[in-house]
Amino acid sequence: MLINKTIMYQMRQIRQATQSYYRTLEQQREAAWMICVCLLLAAVIIFWASLANAQLQLAISEETACHCILGEARGEYLKYGYNAFLGIAEVLRHRGSTQGIYGCNASFWKELPYLEAKGLILAAEKAWAESEHTNITKNATHFESVMFKKPYWAKDMVQVAKIGNHVFYKEKL
Repeated sequence: MLINKTIMYQMRQIRQATQSYYRTLEQQREAAWMICVCLLLAAVIIFWASLANAQLQLAISEETACHCILGEARGEYLKYGYNAFLGIAEVLRHRGSTQGIYGCNASFWKELPYLEAKGLILAAEKAWAESEHTNITKNATHFESVMFKKPYWAKDMVQVAKIGNHVFYKEKL
């Protein structure tokens, strides 16, 4: 009788340990599913964010971009070369917006024959097209003329490039 009680006790202990093991296994399986769901959700968010970024970049038309490039750096092209245009074009693409770009408000319609004769309009178009695949400004999102002191908005940014009369900045990581 004592042996039966001992065996019954041990069997109960084994059953409890087995149940505990399966509960732990089930909890681990649920945790694994939660991790998979979270990873899938993160992938979807990253995918949608990349689509939104691509749409932002497409929000600037070629005509607007070229106007901004010419307005911002037409005086520098002859002095500092094509990279003056390319740097401005890259920042426009990185920002996805023309907001705050002073040169976008420039009026130079009287200069159009001169700009066309010197090839600046074609150079601006080329810079806009090529800026999609270049990175001479090291992912800069802002720029300022060297004729001014470091702007207040650049206090939390790092200078990443200088092309002609423009200093290029991006946010600190």
